[in-house]
Amino acid sequence: MKNRNFTIKDVAASIGMDDDKHFCRIFKEETGLTPGEYRKVNIL
Repeated sequence: MKNRNFTIKDVAASIGMDDDKHFCRIFKEETGLTPGEYRKVNIL
C-alpha cells in the first residue's frame, strides 16, 4: 500500500481478490481507513 506504483486493483489482485471495491470495504473495516487514506497517512 505504501508503494504508489501499484493501483488499489493491483494490490487487491496480489492477495487474490478480483473485486477491488470489496477489497476497499474489507480494508476499511480492518483499518478504519480507506486504502487511499492509508497511503496519505503512511507516505514515506
